[in-house]
Amino acid sequence: MPRITGNIKNFFVSQIYGDVPGVCISSCGHWIVNDHLLLPRIRSDYLVIYCVNGSGTYIEGGKEYKIKKGMLFAAFPDVSHSYWCDEQGWEIWYSHFRGDIAGKLLKWSGLDILNPVIYLGIKKDLISVFGQLINSAVQKKVNCEIETSYILYKLLLQIKTSKVTGGIKNSGMQQALDSKAENIDEMAKNAGMSKYHFIREFKKNIGITPWQYILQRKITRAKELLHNRDKTIKQIAYETGFRDPDYFSTTFKKFTGLKPGDFRNTLD
Repeated sequence: MPRITGNIKNFFVSQIYGDVPGVCISSCGHWIVNDHLLLPRIRSDYLVIYCVNGSGTYIEGGKEYKIKKGMLFAAFPDVSHSYWCDEQGWEIWYSHFRGDIAGKLLKWSGLDILNPVIYLGIKKDLISVFGQLINSAVQKKVNCEIETSYILYKLLLQIKTSKVTGGIKNSGMQQALDSKAENIDEMAKNAGMSKYHFIREFKKNIGITPWQYILQRKITRAKELLHNRDKTIKQIAYETGFRDPDYFSTTFKKFTGLKPGDFRNTLD
């Protein structure tokens, strides 16, 4: 049996509509506990826990992780796990959920079986979304199951946002992004890094390469310009920084699935 003492707030969501497609929450809570031990167990749903104070230990599949303030960890279906707080206790926010895209969203957010722990720091926006989940579960309106699914989706996206913005802030990447540079060398210079170190850090923090980011920004601008039918495709290519209109057309199709002219025709 688990051992828990302290200020414990658990809230469950009524399954009125059955499982909402995508992601569906079953329970959530906020604990400030000084004695918390969960013995090894295997669960059928997903669980995310955000430690905002104190520290503890998490074991998943035989691997041990030290949990500190500002860390978020996840448990996955059919994988043995256990966790406990240190002597000083901890404060945690949590949510149990399931769904056909739950695992995919968690992985996209930066959490999977091989990497179940991430450091985010204390993010007020993330704590606020956990609070919104609890408020909805407490009110238990007839559409509570739908509303908490929406908030849960927002929570998982917020985890991704917190991870990306934290990495950008801590690495000096923000200066490179703010510069709106048109090439990698200039971006690296603004970030105060060597080119190859910058490329590695950018991919680690943003999830794509700097060149992919530059191209995506150009293609987004091209989409906006294609609304203006007074501009030719060639003019738009040059205006968005492509020296070769054919390369622009090929790149645009790679990112959108359509050639610029065909994309323009969908805007009618």
